[in-house]
Amino acid sequence: MVTKKPKEPLDYVSGDMPDDKKQRKILLIGPRGQYKTRLMLWMCDVPKNQPAILSVIDTENGTDEYRKEFNFRFKPTSDPDEIQDYLAAITKKPGNLKVSAMDSHTVYFDAIKSKYADLYLKRMPTSSGHKGEFYIFQPNDHEPYRREVYNEIRNLIKSGLHLIWTCHSKDKWKGMKVIGETANAIKSVEHYFSTVLRIEEKANNVYVMKVEKDRTNTLPENQTYKWRNEKEAREILLPFKEYITGIKETTPTKKTEKSEVTKGLSAKEIKDLESVNSDKAQDETSSPKPTLMDIVTLKKELLIRDNKVWNSLIKPYGVETAKDMSDKQITEFVEELKAMRPTKAQAF
Repeated sequence: MVTKKPKEPLDYVSGDMPDDKKQRKILLIGPRGQYKTRLMLWMCDVPKNQPAILSVIDTENGTDEYRKEFNFRFKPTSDPDEIQDYLAAITKKPGNLKVSAMDSHTVYFDAIKSKYADLYLKRMPTSSGHKGEFYIFQPNDHEPYRREVYNEIRNLIKSGLHLIWTCHSKDKWKGMKVIGETANAIKSVEHYFSTVLRIEEKANNVYVMKVEKDRTNTLPENQTYKWRNEKEAREILLPFKEYITGIKETTPTKKTEKSEVTKGLSAKEIKDLESVNSDKAQDETSSPKPTLMDIVTLKKELLIRDNKVWNSLIKPYGVETAKDMSDKQITEFVEELKAMRPTKAQAF
């Protein structure tokens, strides 16, 4: 009798998984106008002369506006059955694709609920949810459509493709009170993603992103980041782009040929020129004298709204309001407020 040798298990030892096998699963949550779609496309962008690595299920028919700027493939549909067929096709034969994205999951979520509501309306006329022309979901009606969505997510995870979804936000209620914002998504969707980033807009066009979860250790969890424009947002998410695309971004620097500038000058003349340029650079970078307006601006930037907190900051200066400060005190207070800004490692 021949005894078969047992096969080696097809698994990985902790810490030994190859880098190209490590999947990124990113969920971007937030209201409109906060660069979710653009950041998603940018994180997966490769040069136009290369095959696109990103495929987007465009449920909002909006990514086409960016096709001249970014390199990607897209499927404009919110129909759940079309989405199911398309995902089955790209997971079976991904080709050059490395990333599957959905923009947005919220529209897909609404569409799949509508699909099942129509089915229940036709097949369950005796249900208490049947209202003649429309259907109201009953407690046991949610599981079938949830199962379909969860199966799609599990299949994408199994495929090894990176996964990036955008999602709208909605009010989070506790009793009769709004206590914040949450994802307008299928229940527990955050559990399937390794990185969950929630974005909201604060005063003065400042966007705040909270890292609700990041199992990749790319960004510290529960850290908040601020940005005022897309450039600053890109700086925060750059590590994800470099990992997904394999492209290291560098900032081009303008080089001046010293030999051309100093050609024909004596050693003393060169030294004098360098001294003048140094003084000029120092003058150009010198800051104007701080004013009360700087204090007001910094107060808004730091989102200090609590009077008790503000008064505790002013108290050491022996004045009741910032208006009573001397020029020297204003300068010191401005520096103190600037020091309260997040450092580059923390925020930008």
